[in-house]
Amino acid sequence: MKKNRNLDYLLSASLSLAFLILIYTPLEFRITEVWMLTPQINKYIPTVFLIMLVLVFNLFNWKKILAKGKIIIFLFILILGFSCFVYYDYRNDKLSLEYLPKIYKINSSWGIQGTIIKIDGVNFFPVWEKGRAFLDEEELYIKSWDDKSILVEQPVMSRSGNFKLYLIRTDGLVSNKVPFLVKDPKELSL
Repeated sequence: MKKNRNLDYLLSASLSLAFLILIYTPLEFRITEVWMLTPQINKYIPTVFLIMLVLVFNLFNWKKILAKGKIIIFLFILILGFSCFVYYDYRNDKLSLEYLPKIYKINSSWGIQGTIIKIDGVNFFPVWEKGRAFLDEEELYIKSWDDKSILVEQPVMSRSGNFKLYLIRTDGLVSNKVPFLVKDPKELSL
């Protein structure tokens, strides 16, 4: 009986890890690297999710399930193999994007000439390696620069309208582009 229970624990843990990789890692990648909602997710979330999966999969009687045939065993091995492939792909993509400069938040989605814009994110480089900030092709005046926060001043723009705000680090890497509206000061007096 104990031997069967050990097999149940092993299968539950294996499937839980596979499902963590298949569900959590792509979602975490989207949230942190693609949608850029936050630089990182709380470190306890994957652990809690894994424990929940282990508890759920531990409710199954794996001896009865595996006794149903070779197709179930094949599906089990296929899920484990596919999760390894997903994890490998995730790690490659995550490592390739991990050190790029990323803008997560700006203090305002619009501005006029002289507006101070606070840009929060990661991987901007330290103060002695200031990069440059742009609204499309127009460069912004940098007031303050550090690895996670930048203050820039909007100059007098050649036109008003929709722009893309982005950074270029001293090593030439370009951040994500964030929409920014430049308003004409005349619009504010109405």
